[in-house]
Amino acid sequence: MIHKITEYVLCAMLLLLVSCNVGIPKDIMQPSELEALLYDYHLVQAMSTDAEGGEYKRRLYADYVFGKHNVTKEHFDSSLMWYARNPKYLHTIYSSLYDRLDTEIALMTGERKLAKSDKDILNSDTLDLWNDERIMLLSSSPFMGRKSFAYQADTTFVPGDSISFGATLHFVAHRRDVGASAHMALLVEYRDSTFASSGATITKDGHYTLEIPRNSGSRIKSVSGHIYFMPKENGADERVLVGAVSLKRIHPAAAAED
Repeated sequence: MIHKITEYVLCAMLLLLVSCNVGIPKDIMQPSELEALLYDYHLVQAMSTDAEGGEYKRRLYADYVFGKHNVTKEHFDSSLMWYARNPKYLHTIYSSLYDRLDTEIALMTGERKLAKSDKDILNSDTLDLWNDERIMLLSSSPFMGRKSFAYQADTTFVPGDSISFGATLHFVAHRRDVGASAHMALLVEYRDSTFASSGATITKDGHYTLEIPRNSGSRIKSVSGHIYFMPKENGADERVLVGAVSLKRIHPAAAAED
């Protein structure tokens, strides 16, 4: 009897392991294919941030990437949806992407990663404060629907600094008529207890930037904000892919040159 029970338990454990180890379907993009496309997608979106042409140019760049990889937007969306349901694969892809994109975007924009021991970086005219993930997938889940941030200003901030918060958003849904949206917000608190804020509700793919212009009268005390995903329907199978995230502190001299 004990033998039989042991056999049943072993069989049940084996079935559980097999069911947990979901294979990647052949009709979706394989990990190497998805990583390569996401890499190009976020690079061209970052490149188009300051390019003339606005939304048209960003759509053109996105179409170029899909064409380069011989993938339709619908195939990309359905593949990303499958990976969202199987996060162990998505985590591996993202882990590889983070370092590659950080390095390339830094080279492309002339910026470098923050290093506490490097005073030249800390005191540079333009500094990217963002030290979190550059790519993330937000969903309607209460635990995965928001990305918030908060930074306390240090001695490298000076009166007249401006702040810029940017990100690329790509909405993913099985149904094209669902129409989810996302909200980006940026809040700056000054040492004289005044505040400045900027926000936008986003419904279309593209790169978006919020800016708090310089306030010559006071020094910044803290910078905070969020990206909040807002599904149109409760329980709808929707996601938003967020990438190329940046949070820039710009000294007055650099702002004046622009």
